[in-house]
Amino acid sequence: MKKYLKVIGFSVIVIFISCHRVALLDPPLLSTPAEGAEVGAAPTFTWEAVEDAAGYMIELDDALDFASPLVREEVTTTTFTSSTQLQEGIYYWHVATQNEENEYGDFSDARSFTVAISTGTPVLISPANGEEVNQTPSLIWGAVDDAAGYRVEVSESDDFSTTVVSDVVLDTTYNILTALDEGTYYWHVAAKDEEDNYGLYSTSRNFIVLGGIAPPVLVSPVNGAEVTVVPDLVWNEAEGAIGYMIELDDDADFSSPLASAERTDTVYTIATSLDSGTFYWHVASKDSDFNFGAYSATWQFTLITLDLPCVVGSCEFPVSYSPHKCMASGTEVYVTCKEAGLAVIDVSDPARPMEANILETDNEAWDVFVEGKRVYLSDRAGGISIIDITSPFDMKLLEVFGSDLDCRGIFVSEGFLYATGYYQSKSAFVIYDLTNVNPVYADTNMSGTPVEVCVANNRAYVAGGTSESLLWVYDVSNPAAASLIGEYSSDRGGAGTHVDVAGNIAYLSTRTKGLELLDVSNSANITRLGFYYPADPVYEAKVVGNTAYIADGWGGLKIVDVSYPAAPVELDAVVTEDMSLLGLDVSGNYAYLPDNGNKAFHVVQLE
Repeated sequence: MKKYLKVIGFSVIVIFISCHRVALLDPPLLSTPAEGAEVGAAPTFTWEAVEDAAGYMIELDDALDFASPLVREEVTTTTFTSSTQLQEGIYYWHVATQNEENEYGDFSDARSFTVAISTGTPVLISPANGEEVNQTPSLIWGAVDDAAGYRVEVSESDDFSTTVVSDVVLDTTYNILTALDEGTYYWHVAAKDEEDNYGLYSTSRNFIVLGGIAPPVLVSPVNGAEVTVVPDLVWNEAEGAIGYMIELDDDADFSSPLASAERTDTVYTIATSLDSGTFYWHVASKDSDFNFGAYSATWQFTLITLDLPCVVGSCEFPVSYSPHKCMASGTEVYVTCKEAGLAVIDVSDPARPMEANILETDNEAWDVFVEGKRVYLSDRAGGISIIDITSPFDMKLLEVFGSDLDCRGIFVSEGFLYATGYYQSKSAFVIYDLTNVNPVYADTNMSGTPVEVCVANNRAYVAGGTSESLLWVYDVSNPAAASLIGEYSSDRGGAGTHVDVAGNIAYLSTRTKGLELLDVSNSANITRLGFYYPADPVYEAKVVGNTAYIADGWGGLKIVDVSYPAAPVELDAVVTEDMSLLGLDVSGNYAYLPDNGNKAFHVVQLE
């Protein structure tokens, strides 16, 4: 507004300007440490927030007048930890509030605190001062008596005014997980007591980060995959790498890895037991100077716990296949498919079994036995084939023998092959010396049809029969002079299809009368201990410990507790639509099922 005044004959213009000044803010209420509290050498200070505050100023001094503050810092939060180490003694602190015009109000009333250091000072060990390191070095220091933990700091400046690492750990090693850029870094460590009070930081050291070897590229399981079995971790080779470091954790920051291991190859098999959940992994390369470079990108997978047992993986066969028997060896399962021949299934990933190869045979691939780098195959009227599986993906037929034997079951033990079938048109049990593949023994006077054979404790057990379940026992301590020492004929009828032996018990599978458990401790007097009698035919049983795993025809896989032989108890069953099992094998935590009904192959996780 304008007004005109006349003063001694002059006209004067007086201008009034209206001004608004932002008020200064009250100081905050101090929280911790309390008045007179005892603290460590690097205490943390906290206070209550002030409404509309743009920031705060904190001062620390050893004099109440704060004439020459030891610490004077502007902060935007309500907490402050000084990088300045305080010696033992009495100190004072207060805080002022900053408004939006960057003006500070009055300081709060001062509080005192006492620095009382109860822990020693760590001695740094590695890396040495000035040492050249990779991008993810490990920092190591000596233990301090009665320390409850340690704070480690890494900075690009020697005054630690800013830090790239500021962390608390329980042990005396700190692994830097995020790759550092090239340059010089400083580090020091302080110990803390049970009250979380820190002692003095150690004398600092520096290290020099050089450009490291490139990390590998992760391959499998793909990032974000959901898996039902613990997977192998796979990555590509990194150029110039002589080894790798892999870490696995259930936390993406890898603060406490569940597994940490060095490898010279590019596959890691997880040995740690994992529950269901999400897991993270990454890999670093090691160069020719034995330094590790930066870790790769972090990938994750989620392990889903299934109700076990259950089918975790399957593959389909061509309709021309008739999957019959199988035997597992390492990460391959060899499956007889009758007229189609012998198929190899890669089960290295149980969730994704894949047919890797098929070897055609002249007749019917019936039974299979794997020993070392050889597969022995009964090919019915074609005799017995020996197959080289040095490369399972490129099987080679080495030799065929026993063309005068229409072979059914086979078993290999200590250089001899034991076979059942029709030898020169007679029901027979035949033993071959594999050094020259000639028969050294043949029993052609058997009272029934022999089907399968199992060898244990210098005894050969032969199962068979057509309208009755039969078991023959031979002494084969000298295979060339084998002798029949016992026979069993079930009063329950049935037809023997397979035999497995564990200790003094023979498990006789039958087509119509289930599974019989026989005491064979006295071969001359074989007695039945008990039986398991499901609705469907029992074609084969594999016994592991006190559990029998049974190929139950259209009944699928049956799992039976045989710890009390007089009364076996069915524990569980695995059946899919149209599943029909004539054979199976069990290895580790998996059962392998050739499914004749669906022309398929299944992997069942047992534990």
